[in-house]
Amino acid sequence: MILICALAREAIKKKIKNEAADVYFVSGWTQANAIVIASVLESFESVIAATTWHINVHEAWAIEATGHRIEPISSQNGKITPDDVDAVLARFEDHHMTRPKMVYISQATERELNLEKLHKIISSYNFSGQLPLRKEIAALFTQQYWLLARNAKIDKIQEAILAFIEMYETKQW
Repeated sequence: MILICALAREAIKKKIKNEAADVYFVSGWTQANAIVIASVLESFESVIAATTWHINVHEAWAIEATGHRIEPISSQNGKITPDDVDAVLARFEDHHMTRPKMVYISQATERELNLEKLHKIISSYNFSGQLPLRKEIAALFTQQYWLLARNAKIDKIQEAILAFIEMYETKQW
């Protein structure tokens, strides 16, 4: 396991073209999010996140344990806009308050996908070796789209799934 981690660490440094980079492996996303947020923000800074996003719902304790607040934003279908961020920033004018300095973005929430179904599709592909069907990908959506928009989204998601799987099959990480 140590050799695999060392090889992966070197591959990551090569990929990002920074041999001096510190690369750490952690056991999950909660730890990764907490480490990144704690290392990027100053002690008086906070992170903005939609109220429905994973960081706000399931990880708040981990982030706030490092001394950083999560500034929640109500969102439409898990999406936030620049105007939403501006509204949060406008509330923090006093130097005695935390200062929002980061916006957390959740990719799955942005695409409005059902994560459990996405996990099943990827697991099924890994087990069977068969590509996911378009109707399986369409079933991931948590809202309805017009036919052309739905087809374009299916194409993008299918490409992302295949790229994700290919990256791990060819060990390009």
